Amino acid sequence: MQGKVPLLRSLSSRVVFDDVLDAIGVSSIQLLAVLTCGIGNAADATEILSIGYIITELDFDAGEKGTLSSSVFAGMLVGAIVLGYMSDKIGRRICLATAMGINCVCGVLFAACSIWAAPNQLFIWMATFRFGAGFGVGGAVPIVFSLAAELIPARRRGLYLVAGVAAFWMVGSVFIAAAAWILLGINRYHWTALAYVAAVPSGLCLILTCAIVPESPRFLLLHGRHSEAVSVLRRFASSAGRKHLVPDDLVLHFDDRGTKSESWMQDLKDMMLTLLRPPLRRIFVLQLVVFFTLNFGWYGLLLWFPTLFKDRGIEEENVFKMAFYVSAANLPGNILSALLADVVGRRRLLACSMFGAAVCSLGFVFADAQWSATLTACLFNGISLGAWNALDVMSSEMFPTVVRAVAWGLLSATGRLGALVAQYVIASLQGQSPALPLVTSCALMAVGSLAGFFLPEMTAVALQDTLPLDQETSCDPSATGSSFPVARDRAEPGLMSCQELSPAPRE
Repeated sequence: MQGKVPLLRSLSSRVVFDDVLDAIGVSSIQLLAVLTCGIGNAADATEILSIGYIITELDFDAGEKGTLSSSVFAGMLVGAIVLGYMSDKIGRRICLATAMGINCVCGVLFAACSIWAAPNQLFIWMATFRFGAGFGVGGAVPIVFSLAAELIPARRRGLYLVAGVAAFWMVGSVFIAAAAWILLGINRYHWTALAYVAAVPSGLCLILTCAIVPESPRFLLLHGRHSEAVSVLRRFASSAGRKHLVPDDLVLHFDDRGTKSESWMQDLKDMMLTLLRPPLRRIFVLQLVVFFTLNFGWYGLLLWFPTLFKDRGIEEENVFKMAFYVSAANLPGNILSALLADVVGRRRLLACSMFGAAVCSLGFVFADAQWSATLTACLFNGISLGAWNALDVMSSEMFPTVVRAVAWGLLSATGRLGALVAQYVIASLQGQSPALPLVTSCALMAVGSLAGFFLPEMTAVALQDTLPLDQETSCDPSATGSSFPVARDRAEPGLMSCQELSPAPRE
């Protein structure tokens, strides 16, 4: 066995789950699962950004183009809540496969409807399939981050969530920008060619999810499926060359108290109310502000960059080329955020990146030349990636497993609402003055930056799995590895106390 393995502390023949995951490290199975989640996140980028290129080719009025851009966000809003909730109840893996299947099918139908739909019904069908595609990919986003966070040990979670999941948004954006440049800018193909290409990442993610992605062992334990969870951990350990860490008779300690109700409507209501009560309320409300403002400011500008470039008299082929450069600016942003996430902390990275992006959006007002417009847009996109990556990681870490995907779904839905509203607001403001959309985005992102400063720091903190029994009783975070209260005196018989749940000593 290579390297030093953390000591697994056994209490009454039981072992704390996080100690086992920490001892195993990151196996090839976990890595492939995280990368599959990354491809799902790339599908989000291709689905959203493709319409920004496609609407430049459509013979629709401004209102219809705005509706097409907004329909995907409306679908994402609904999908994030519905599939986020379902993944907390029936499983991450099956809901991810379902989400990607819906996105892929609707993406293909969106492209194909131009063939069979009557001209007077084409817009309705296109908006419908855009909504369906948004429902699928919007539901996948909270799942990919929740699943990846639950598969990786706390001490390495920031790096893998940024580099393995969040950074793939860049992959998707560069992929679809390059495809638009080649298909629409150089070869002048019909827009449907780009629409078909945009469905590729979701199809690939669907295949990989069914073939290699395991269910989250945290989810399995939380729902009483102990033997299945041990089996998944055994696969991880065997793949990492540490099979002895998960013997056949291993019994894992895991507090499986969660929100359980016979009515799914009541269950969802209880989960939402839980997020609006202490100790989660403050975090949840601040996250809502950050999600709305970042989505409004970023999507409000990014999807309209091709149009803004055209307004500056830039030729159509150069518009697609410049859009590719803007997407490629994600690369340095992703590299820096991956390196800084566990060093400066998620909170500082989020707040500073949002403020920097706000300044860059305002600078676009004074960028009249082609080179200055391209440079400013690249800086805006690259710097904002630090905020996106930090927010994605923090949102996966701040909520207990029992409500993690639901919280993520509600936050994501709020963000999609911000992006949806932005499409109409930016379109309206652009008709009045080219500077108004930029100033508006700058102001909102500055507000989000301020809210981000008040979020707690979650770097290297162990994930919490269940809800606190008593909001007034809490343990020292340094003892539990969590910022959430854990009941000390009212625990059920046989469950470990705060002291027993403290991180195991390392050799």
